[in-house]
Formats: sequence, C-alpha cells, structure tokens
Amino acid sequence: MYKLFSFVTVFLLALDQLSKQLVLMHIPLGTRVVLLPSFLSLTHVRNTGAAFGWLAGKTIVFYGAVLLIVAAVVYFRHDIVAAGNLAVISTALMMAGALGNMIDRLRFQGEVVDFISFSFFPPVFNVADSALVIGAGLLLLSVLRLELS
Repeated sequence: MYKLFSFVTVFLLALDQLSKQLVLMHIPLGTRVVLLPSFLSLTHVRNTGAAFGWLAGKTIVFYGAVLLIVAAVVYFRHDIVAAGNLAVISTALMMAGALGNMIDRLRFQGEVVDFISFSFFPPVFNVADSALVIGAGLLLLSVLRLELS
C-alpha cells in the first residue's frame, strides 16, 4: 500500500510539474490556445487562490494547509492503509495536488500556474487542482463506504 501511495503521489506530482513547465515554455501568460472549439482550451493564467481560484491572496493559509495535509497523512498512515486502496489513492491524490501547488507558490511568489479551461466551467485550473478535488471526493466516498459497512 505504501508503494501505491508513493507511486500515485510521485506520478501525479511529476505530471503536474511537467504540464506546468510545458505551459511556461510554450504559452505566453494571458494567451489562450483552443484545443477543442467551444469545449477545451489551454489558457495560461496565474492564480493566488486555492483550487479554481478560491481564497485568492491567502498564501499563508495554503502553506499551513499543506503542512496540515502532510502531517495528517503521516500521523494517520496506518489508518489510511487499513481503510483500503481507495483511501490510499485519494490521499495520494490530495498529497500530490497540495505539493504541486506548493511548489508553484514557492517558485512564483505565491502564485500558481493554471491552464486548463473548459467553456462550461469558468475557473481555469491545473493538474494539481484536479488531483485535490478528485482526491477529496474519493476520500469522502471511502469514508462513507466504511461508515455504511
């Protein structure tokens, strides 16, 4: 289980950082590249908020949240593993997302590189944001599944 956690975390963290580096190298800030008209674009923006722009400008809150996530994962690691693969994967997703955006905040003076833009969903986001939201949803599902069994 620890190998699964490590693999998912490292893989998604690498995917997040690689995708952001490609955006930095190939899409100027403020530029939009349409991939699928009326559906999906790559739009290079910077964000001082959390996933999808929430809590903009509260950088210190995000540093604290990342430390809290890391501490919670370390402290509850045996419980997470005992809860099964879904809990392990969801926790790894959240860890990768938190660390991915933390790296950006440290590199870019509190800002995060965002670039994924759907026409039906106004906020621009990144791989780390997606990992955080999907991980939180899966963790909730895992907890509910344990409570119902």
